[in-house]
Amino acid sequence: MALEHALAAQWALLTQGGPEQLVKHMQAGYLLRTKAFAGALEDDPALTLHVPEEDLRTLHEVAGQVPAPGKEREWSMERVFDRFSGTPLFYDLYRELSGAVHPSYSTIQAHLNMNDGGDRLHQRGQKLLAHSSARATALASALAMDFIERCQAVPPTPSPIAGVAGAAGLPHDLAFSDQAPDLQPFKGEAPA
Repeated sequence: MALEHALAAQWALLTQGGPEQLVKHMQAGYLLRTKAFAGALEDDPALTLHVPEEDLRTLHEVAGQVPAPGKEREWSMERVFDRFSGTPLFYDLYRELSGAVHPSYSTIQAHLNMNDGGDRLHQRGQKLLAHSSARATALASALAMDFIERCQAVPPTPSPIAGVAGAAGLPHDLAFSDQAPDLQPFKGEAPA
């Protein structure tokens, strides 16, 4: 999650109109879930017996809103990774760490006792952080700190995170690996 949040922040920072597009994407998801929730309440009116009419009206008003057109809210993590990496390896690292769709290798390593054939849960987990997990956590931290530095009224010069990330062999500013620099508000030049 930390890597996903840091990348979303970097993407918003490095994309002309990015914050607005990301908000429209999140709003579309929210409206879709609200519409489904309102439909479920209509299917079973007993669920609303103790809900004030005003709250139900507000729910239906929100559920009736139309999201922004698809192009205005187009956003996905896979596209973010494609933009900042010339290979699918960056996205592959993210998928390996993500337990949202399937258990990650790190989750499996932490909760299965591999020494016993991997057929039973380990009571306390292995307490080992896989190398890829540690590196991804460090990368997420560097990207998030770079975003925070650059959002300050006066960003520090030189950038402390640039030094820390550089010493660890980690990128800190995705502007340098942007596969679509023309989308940046500063037209492909790295921010100061």
